[in-house]
Amino acid sequence: MLPPIEPRWFEKRHLFFNALCFFLLLTVAYVSLYDPYKVVGQSLLTNADFKDDFKGWKTSGSKTVQKEALGIVTLSAMPMKRYVFVLQRLDLPSHFSESSYFLHLSGDAETINIVKGQKPWEQARFILFFYDEEGKIDNSKHPSIFLPTGSSIWRHYSNIFKVPSNIKSVQVGAQILQAKGVIRIQNLSLIPVQFKPETRYLNRIGFLGWFLIIVWLMFFYIKDVKNMSFKKASFSPLLWFGVLLFLVALVGMMLPGGLRDSLLSSLPEASYSWVSFLLMNLESIAHFMLFLLASFFGVLLFKEKSWWVIVIDLMLLGLLTELLQLFIEGRTADPMDMLVDYSGIFLGSALVFLISPSRFK
Repeated sequence: MLPPIEPRWFEKRHLFFNALCFFLLLTVAYVSLYDPYKVVGQSLLTNADFKDDFKGWKTSGSKTVQKEALGIVTLSAMPMKRYVFVLQRLDLPSHFSESSYFLHLSGDAETINIVKGQKPWEQARFILFFYDEEGKIDNSKHPSIFLPTGSSIWRHYSNIFKVPSNIKSVQVGAQILQAKGVIRIQNLSLIPVQFKPETRYLNRIGFLGWFLIIVWLMFFYIKDVKNMSFKKASFSPLLWFGVLLFLVALVGMMLPGGLRDSLLSSLPEASYSWVSFLLMNLESIAHFMLFLLASFFGVLLFKEKSWWVIVIDLMLLGLLTELLQLFIEGRTADPMDMLVDYSGIFLGSALVFLISPSRFK
């Protein structure tokens, strides 16, 4: 009797999980201990503390925007207003167009009874508007830091946004757009930053590491597709098409932020509200459908694997794609994307349970 064939090293699950834990520890250390940016100038805002009232700022009027003590500014949309704002327009230094720069937008805020509007962007936020060489606003990009709905205590908010090469000036500040409530803001800042020289190399290493981990996880399934037998010969090409579609969707998750934003902004505007909702949430819908189909066909077809193993692997895949995005320029890990992924996984598994309950025995 022949001895059992020893699995090759990349077919061993425990080695995969060892590598996963190792890269996870490295990523946690990188994100928590390393600052990838260097400051290359002072805050671009003038009168950021509002000591000279609203000099240099444009507001929606004294009825909706008021200055308090200690440099605190209150924006009030009670009842709901179309547009309440305090904004400052400023020109960017000429050398911004010669290299890759980012803007670090930050500020403190407190929200009081904020109620969002009907559309996702209709809420309270810190915001940047980009203007090109001709002074026209770039409607495809409105980088924002959304403030909490309801009421929240004082908190510091910050984010870093890439400056497109054709941008000559920006407008920055806070606004309540088609929403209701009050926000109080303080300590606004807009500081130019750049990647440190070593950051790009570290990001490439991190990207490659997580990409290989994802390929390793998918290998446990791709190798089984070749060994499957189907009652209908026409079903095999369909499955391979599904695998190809799944890989294309994963590539979409790995696109740089600038390219992704350009593709999304090129979508046509819709006059119907439900179509507009679909277009604005296209990325979330793609996440949901990708993992719903992967869960449904994975649990249904890979019968040699326990259903719960497939579900856990797909949940891992959702986590891994978000970790990978930490190392892609213009992207960041989004917990909401993971929740959408997991919703698709559980719904896909539930559909299999309804169709073939015996699969879960």
